[in-house]
Formats: sequence, structure tokens, C-alpha cells
Amino acid sequence: MPVPGSVLDGSPGYGSRVITFATAGAFIAENIDIQRPVSTARDRKTSGEPNRSRYTVDFISLTATLQAPAGSSGWPQFGDTFTDTFDTNYGAETFILMPPPYAETNDPSTLRKINITCQKKNTSTVTTVAPVAQ
Repeated sequence: MPVPGSVLDGSPGYGSRVITFATAGAFIAENIDIQRPVSTARDRKTSGEPNRSRYTVDFISLTATLQAPAGSSGWPQFGDTFTDTFDTNYGAETFILMPPPYAETNDPSTLRKINITCQKKNTSTVTTVAPVAQ
């Protein structure tokens, strides 16, 4: 048998996972990066010496690269959500997709991919509103 040019084993590679959007379906996500910033408030004594600090979890965001499951697949849209557990300390988290960019290449040897940004859902509901007609 000749040596193959490429092999697809049917499962995501290390450092990637399948995430399923509520309305758009499943995509392989790679290069996932979750930012968990902390805001700091500091207080000083009248002499200028440090007195106390307060640290508060700030808005959490996620970036990743999505692979399209097929050549004709559509992409998830702004406001679409998915829930996954990335770290058992935080448990299941729901993220909301921010407006995704559209990019296309004519290179036939590449997979269709887009870079996405999501914000962690901070309330119990997500409401999408239709655009206003102009």
C-alpha cells in the first residue's frame, strides 16, 4: 500500500475539543484560551501606607479557533451559546458568542476555520433581539 498523503483519524487532536452551540451545532475548537481577570480596589492610610485591598472576579472571556465540520457548513452567529466544563474548579460555564469575523481562503489544502471571541454568561437568561429595520 502506498504511503498516504494525509490521515484523518476522526477525533480531535490534543488541545482541541468538540463544543456544541445551541443553534449552530458541533464544531472542533482548538487553541482555547480563557481569560479570568481580577479587578483590584486598594485603600491607603492617611500616611500613604497600604491599608487593604479587595479583589473581584471581572468579566471572563474565551477565544478559540473553530473548524467547520464540513465544507458547506455555516458558522455560529452572534448571541449563540454553548456550555462546557473547562476546569472542574469552575464547573460548567456558558459562553455567548460575540460577532464572529468572516474570512475565507481559496487554498484547497486548508480546513475552514474562524477565530471566535466569547463572553461568559453572568445572568440566568440570554435574550436575543432582532435588529431594527432601517
